Amino acid sequence: MLDSAWQWLKSKFEALIDGNDDLRRLYIVTEFLLALVRGTIADNIFERGFDVIDNENFSDWLQRHGASVMTASSPLALNTVNLSYQYPQGDTARTALMGAGCYLNWTLRSFAYMGAFAWLFEAGTGETVIAPLYEVLKKRGVKFEFFHKVVSLELSADKTAVSAINFGVQATLKDKSQPYQPLIDVKGLPSWPGDPQYDQLVEGEALQAADINLESYWTPWQPVAQRQLQAGRDYDKIVFAISIGAIPYLCQDILAARPEWREMVDKVTTVQTQTMQIWMNRTTPELGWDITFKNPYDTVIGATYLNPIDGQVDFTHLLKWEDWPAASTPKSLWYFSGAMADYEAPPPFTDTDYPRRQYERVKAQCVQYLQVSMGPLLPKATTNAISPPGDPVGLDFSLLHPWQEANAGLGVKRFDQQFWRANIDPTERYVTSPPGSTAARLKAWGSRLSNLVLAGDWIYTGLNVGSVEGTVMGGMLASYAVSGYPALTDIVGYPTNGN
Repeated sequence: MLDSAWQWLKSKFEALIDGNDDLRRLYIVTEFLLALVRGTIADNIFERGFDVIDNENFSDWLQRHGASVMTASSPLALNTVNLSYQYPQGDTARTALMGAGCYLNWTLRSFAYMGAFAWLFEAGTGETVIAPLYEVLKKRGVKFEFFHKVVSLELSADKTAVSAINFGVQATLKDKSQPYQPLIDVKGLPSWPGDPQYDQLVEGEALQAADINLESYWTPWQPVAQRQLQAGRDYDKIVFAISIGAIPYLCQDILAARPEWREMVDKVTTVQTQTMQIWMNRTTPELGWDITFKNPYDTVIGATYLNPIDGQVDFTHLLKWEDWPAASTPKSLWYFSGAMADYEAPPPFTDTDYPRRQYERVKAQCVQYLQVSMGPLLPKATTNAISPPGDPVGLDFSLLHPWQEANAGLGVKRFDQQFWRANIDPTERYVTSPPGSTAARLKAWGSRLSNLVLAGDWIYTGLNVGSVEGTVMGGMLASYAVSGYPALTDIVGYPTNGN
């Protein structure tokens, strides 16, 4: 019935869409939805599960179920792919690869939203996710020991358990009678800072003076001590929640002994990403989005604009948490993100200049992006809009709001006081879902090691897409593996059909 109805519609409208954008968009939406419905029914997804189609690429699956190349490559179809950076080696010039099962699962859930397609955090991720978790766990008696960087996991002689965990101690506390206090207060909100609390650390002054990033694998900072935890003496169970990108460096004994781990690391790939934030001295309507939203919490968000920095969102509501002089407050705040091409293997960690080079690389890409892409996105932010005649697509950099106007300079120089970041460390890389990767994901209880439980968005969660949701599911599955709680049927999204 679906096929007959669609063939009739195609015969009536296919020849009419050229030159008619409204009809073309309607055609794409209709064809996309029909392909999703047809594929779900034809492949018996609700009984067999999403995993049965995950060896197939999403675009091939859509076309197998009636979508044209135009629809399968449209922004509507690519939204799920771009949101989760599904490009081999982060190269957006290459064909996106995402397992059809992961794609369909995520896409169908996006249609089942409640209240809004996406809910934005009311503050930063550190404040809305990390700080509350830390505070709850601390109140429950969990002991935290910061500045311990995992170096390696050692296997027992029979290769059935983790016998030891080796750490490099990065810094020590001045007052050893008191635990490290990581949080700071920002306008009454417990917040996770971008830098350590140097005043609490013996090495604080040296770390601050050298501008050391302790989270970087390419840091020149050397551990001030070594520490080892041993099975039986120091722990009974381990929850390994470090991202999969670090496994090749930390778990070499396990990779050599367990082929399942090697397969997972080879097939569940990761990509670098890049981000920037720009503060503007005009409001979003003044920049060109002069529309009236239905709800006060609605905002501009997208993930299918110009590659490689294809995602953007208006985060002006976060300005309330920032400290600006009353006479010099920006009027809007925009976040941008995208995959970052990773053409070569990262250099050895002894190449301590690598982060700086990637930082400069991202800066150059961000500036170039602003110079060639702002016209369609923010039509009143171009040089042609501000000082005609001018460039109709490039940003007028005078609209960037600096921290210190006296030192901001002119033109592109004003970008120096904005924010950009290269997410290149093994634990920062985004976990992707290429075809065939779902079957390689280990379950929380599937490490094949008697005392090691797995957690994270990179394990088998049923959702199997890099996300906060997947991370929470991974944590709940780890809890189940350790304690039997919560029941698997209480973990929303975890398949109960045997997959």
